[in-house]
Amino acid sequence: NDADILAGDYGYMKPYYERVLALQDGGAQESFNTVTANQLTYQGEFGKQKAAMLPMGSWFVATLIAQQSAGEADDFEWGIAPIPQLDDSTTGTDATPVTFGDPTGFGINANINEDKVDAAKDFLAFAASEEAATDLAEIGITPALLTDPVVEAYFAVEGSPQDELSSFAVQTHETRPENPTSNKTAAVQNILNDMHSAILSESQGVDDAISEAEERVANEVGLD
Repeated sequence: NDADILAGDYGYMKPYYERVLALQDGGAQESFNTVTANQLTYQGEFGKQKAAMLPMGSWFVATLIAQQSAGEADDFEWGIAPIPQLDDSTTGTDATPVTFGDPTGFGINANINEDKVDAAKDFLAFAASEEAATDLAEIGITPALLTDPVVEAYFAVEGSPQDELSSFAVQTHETRPENPTSNKTAAVQNILNDMHSAILSESQGVDDAISEAEERVANEVGLD
């Protein structure tokens, strides 16, 4: 709850890392070292039915549909569910599950030729419109705007899941930012990536890796 990577305190991550290490050690998921060394792919694992669940951004939906159509992925039924939640207060179809994401920005180049500004503005307006969202949904891509016509187009795509939970998961969620907007975010993320690799490769214990990351962020980034 209210986790902030710019706060410089990462102790809240410990139970999640302990869970993942237990899943690795128990053989319930591929180890970090295997994933990295063998460059395992979403299609090779989930598309070939070697994984039962894939925590994944919605962008994989269009890829999976295309790969199943082309025979690159196995032909099997699949669906979309809310990602596992912190506690049961946001689980079930009577509640609103929490998810996260980062914005994808559009902008107009400040040095654009003056005679192209109007066209650029028109494109930006279109990109944010229901018409554009519907066009994306019709090819299996999940847009930010999810009005009833957009959702209807999304699930009308041949090969998309048709169950009620998938429809609920796509339409119902509270989306929180994955990364805070700051000129220090990238530097902090680099340090957290080092921590992540050290813990999941089991080259460093969870407590030691978290402490080292906190020290590095304080010394190298200097958060306020």
